[in-house]
Amino acid sequence: ECPKPVLKENLVLSDSALLKNNFPNGSVISLECAIGYEVDKGSSTITCVGGEWSHQELTCKKKDCGPPEPSPNMEFEILSGTLFGAYARPYCDRGYNLQGSTARQCLANGWTGRSTCVLVTCGKPPEIPNSVIVSDHKKEIMEFEDVIEYDCVDGYTLVGNASVVCQENGKYSSLPQCKGYCMGFRF
Repeated sequence: ECPKPVLKENLVLSDSALLKNNFPNGSVISLECAIGYEVDKGSSTITCVGGEWSHQELTCKKKDCGPPEPSPNMEFEILSGTLFGAYARPYCDRGYNLQGSTARQCLANGWTGRSTCVLVTCGKPPEIPNSVIVSDHKKEIMEFEDVIEYDCVDGYTLVGNASVVCQENGKYSSLPQCKGYCMGFRF
């Protein structure tokens, strides 16, 4: 009869053997890799012979998740390799905001979390009193680096830059003003 075996690092007993404390001579039990590890090589069984267990041949290695699969406009900073327990940080290209997980971890089933990179938007083009938009755009919502061109209606003069840009921070660049003139006096 054999007692419950003392296992090498990263090995666990199969479910059927977990509940037993003693095993009759000739018993064959299966070994498995611990969570986060996968079979490297060797037989997964040991046998009770003359009150002792046969040599544990099974060796396990840490699971390798490989590099995380990025979404469009995303890259990863690999913080500690790609093996079980490792972390990676997603980041987005300029003009995109990260939504979802800010860190991913390599676990038994692969990388945790989901992340996407969403294009920065600035909302509707701002209305400027006594102005018209002269650029040829058909968008309700302006996106990163979109440019709007303004001009003033008759009797008003543009002060500032006529081009307004949707910036990386989701805000528009500084807006021009349309100032009115009457008989040479500003009002």
